[in-house]
Amino acid sequence: MLKVGDWGFGAHLNGLKNNTILGTEGYMAPEIHLKLNYKSEEVDLFACAIILFIMVSGNPPFSRAHKNDLYYSLIMNKNSADKFW
Repeated sequence: MLKVGDWGFGAHLNGLKNNTILGTEGYMAPEIHLKLNYKSEEVDLFACAIILFIMVSGNPPFSRAHKNDLYYSLIMNKNSADKFW
């Protein structure tokens, strides 16, 4: 079971988007790195996926979810995703 604690930064925005840049860089969703508005629930789910990846593989999938990160770009590029694995 995975439990995530937010310790005060979470807010119920009733579907509205957030633009606060908070969190640990390696767990932040791409829209946060790009300084775009985002839904808190979606970026929390992204962070959970990173945690589960680390639990299964023993390593994070990439340094940060940004197009300049080699491993992230391999995952996002459909033609080179096999190279990641």
